[in-house]
Amino acid sequence: MDEGILRIGDALTVHLAFRSIYNVYNILAACAVCHECGVPGAEIAKTIDNYILKNGRMVRFLLGAHHGMLLTSKHENSIAYDTNLRYVRATEDPCTVVVIVDAVSRKYYTSETSWLWDIDFDLLNCEQVGRVFLCGQYASDLAVRLSFTDVPGEKIELHPDIAEACETLKGGGAEDVYVLTCFSDRDKLLAHVEKEAV
Repeated sequence: MDEGILRIGDALTVHLAFRSIYNVYNILAACAVCHECGVPGAEIAKTIDNYILKNGRMVRFLLGAHHGMLLTSKHENSIAYDTNLRYVRATEDPCTVVVIVDAVSRKYYTSETSWLWDIDFDLLNCEQVGRVFLCGQYASDLAVRLSFTDVPGEKIELHPDIAEACETLKGGGAEDVYVLTCFSDRDKLLAHVEKEAV
C-alpha cells in the first residue's frame, strides 16, 4: 500500500489514487463481488485502477499554481480526520494543509468543539507540511487545539475568512494543498478554486 499499488493474489494489480486502509477495504470488497459475479480479473483491475470516489469526498482542484485535494472529513468524527491526516503525512512532496471548521454540524446548531481534541493533529508534525492554515468561524478553537501538539507554531496560520485564505494561497507558491473539512463547509472552499479534471 505504501507504494500506491494493491496486489490481489497473482492476478490483479490496482494503483491506488488514495492510500488509505479504508479505500483498500472498499476495493477488496468491490473485487470480491465482481469476481463472484464472473467479471474477468483484467476488467476488474482496469475499472478500479486509480479510482477516485465520485461522491465528493475527494475533489482535486487548482488554486493559482497549486494542485490541491479536498479530503472531506466528518466533523465530530476523529477516525475520518485521522485517516485523511495519515494520507497527508504519507505524501512526500512539500505541501500546505488547510483545516476548515466553519459550521460544526449539518443536522443541528451547535458550537460544541470538544471533538477537535480527539483528532491526532500531531500527524501534521512532519517535514513535508510547510504550513497549516486554520480557517473558518472556529479557527481560534483549532489554534488552541494545535497549540497542544508538536506542530511548530511558525507553521500555523490563522485565516478565519476562507476567501482570504484562498487568495493568500493563490498569491504565491506552487506546493500541493490538502484541505480537510466537512460536507457543510466544502462548498465554501470549492467556490474559490477550479475543479481539476480527473
